[in-house]
Amino acid sequence: MEFDAAKEIIACLPRGRTLFYYFPERYAVYVLSRFLGAGRPINEVKASLYGKLLYRPAIKSVVAARGDGVLRTEDLASCYAVQPEYYLLTLGTWGPKKRHQWNRYHYQTSRPGMNLVLQLNFSSRHNKPYRDLIRPGGARPFETSAHPIARKGFHTLAWARLDIDMQTGEALIEEIQTDWLRFAAIAKSKAQVVLFGDEMQRAFETVSFNGAEIDPKAMRTYFHHVLDTHIRIWDEAMLTAVVDFLAEEIGIRRVYMHDFDCGCRLKGINGRLPPRSLYTKLPSRFCFTKIVGSPDFMAANPTRTFKTLARAKSLRFWKLDI
Repeated sequence: MEFDAAKEIIACLPRGRTLFYYFPERYAVYVLSRFLGAGRPINEVKASLYGKLLYRPAIKSVVAARGDGVLRTEDLASCYAVQPEYYLLTLGTWGPKKRHQWNRYHYQTSRPGMNLVLQLNFSSRHNKPYRDLIRPGGARPFETSAHPIARKGFHTLAWARLDIDMQTGEALIEEIQTDWLRFAAIAKSKAQVVLFGDEMQRAFETVSFNGAEIDPKAMRTYFHHVLDTHIRIWDEAMLTAVVDFLAEEIGIRRVYMHDFDCGCRLKGINGRLPPRSLYTKLPSRFCFTKIVGSPDFMAANPTRTFKTLARAKSLRFWKLDI
């Protein structure tokens, strides 16, 4: 998308931060709620693309209690957790301001232009034990400014890069990623070595990681007891936040995600590849459908790689109508 379009979207939305809460399998409740509307017969839901959501643990007991055979959005209210995890959503941009400055291999976008970035940031529930255990000082050991994290004052758990076209009413999720959990896992492994390695390795008192000196026992405690919940739900939470943001704030009704192999080709990703599950299992969980084809706005202004894949009938995306 163009720089001005991304900035216009940001300017039209509430400034600062937006509270977002999540509990395990909230994605299933959210996606199913959008499909149900005022209500649908359970047999109709079972026969639909969304039928598999009825068998999720959070929803299964609700379905069993519906004596009239009809499932309504309000019936799913009992699925909501009493103590969900809270996050803060912020917006940013990624990419060059001018199209001629675009470099596919550097920005990893599917076409020239800019991405809007939705950032999923930790709340104070995480930030206090993080500061108490890790004691980062002025360092940001689990973040890098080379990626589209939130501005200073926030700690970004994950982000999603979005290419939005208001004329077609479509959006493409270019990327979902977390640096925080990846870096924290590396730091935890280093802490394991210090704590349980040979005599020479155990001589180190701290773990040096991206400018921070971290107590190895504190690192293990932080990873296993503070990050544990986020590790289990971060990808679901990020994608739920994206779909909700696109539908409720932007008015988008058709969302695409990259197929793993086709996406890597289009974005020029080589070397270290992203986790395959984020572009295979995750969209399938949300009831995206795999298609042969592409978003209309990409076909209207195709890149050379896009044309090559189109000729070979190798364009594949995930699609969700919301």
